[in-house]
Amino acid sequence: GALAQQHQQALAAAQQHQQQQQQQQSQTQRQPQGQQSQQQQPPEAPQRPTPPASRRAIRQLPTVVVTPEDLVDENNRECCICLDENKLGDRVVRLPCAHIYHPKCISDWLLRHCTCPVCR
Repeated sequence: GALAQQHQQALAAAQQHQQQQQQQQSQTQRQPQGQQSQQQQPPEAPQRPTPPASRRAIRQLPTVVVTPEDLVDENNRECCICLDENKLGDRVVRLPCAHIYHPKCISDWLLRHCTCPVCR
């Protein structure tokens, strides 16, 4: 319902904000600073782990059947968590970013991280 849609929009906004912060940090770290820049962490390394998603939020994510349109996105052709192929007709969970995952895989992932494994 409306609450689930608001929650998904908030989750998507939080993910977008986090990505923007990471991009800004990456750009700052890539600027030449002599020897000091070599001692910093690589830009891909997260500064701190993301908090887990709530069980309620996870339950509210839509479960859908894989369609040909889903498989156009290379990232949706396999579950990047278990590496099994996504096939037409499989039941999967769709995140607000449109990436799809096996229900058990993404549930376990989101209980540890509140970001999409592909987008993070």
